[in-house]
Amino acid sequence: MILLLSIGIATVRDSPADWDADSPRDRAKPVAPAYRPSSAQPEAEPPSPHGAIPIGGAAEWITADDYPAAALARNEQGKVGVELAIGDTGSIVACRISESSGHESLDQAACRALRSRARFAPARDANGTPIAATWHRNVVWRLPS
Repeated sequence: MILLLSIGIATVRDSPADWDADSPRDRAKPVAPAYRPSSAQPEAEPPSPHGAIPIGGAAEWITADDYPAAALARNEQGKVGVELAIGDTGSIVACRISESSGHESLDQAACRALRSRARFAPARDANGTPIAATWHRNVVWRLPS
């Protein structure tokens, strides 16, 4: 840590009659900024809090190969709202369906794929300490054209 110290000298006057604006020793002088050697590093900014950060391409965590065969046979498609609970190590603790597609096989396939492939850097609080968090996404299952 670098401590910068700036010292100023003030003269106490008893009354305005003591003020002599023409006195060179009493005129205000500009104060030079504190000296910092060029090799000195500024203090590091405190870490900013943030949510869990996906590692790798989140778009690649679910592929066409994950489409359940039974859902394909029944022409099922839809949007699944998924909420992942991310532990303070970045690992997935749980997967919850926040919005069902209306087809259990699609809902379960979304969680199954994300649990096996999703990776995260943990969320951090204002002190930079890893904390648990949640991550929300929609998975859209569309039948191939």
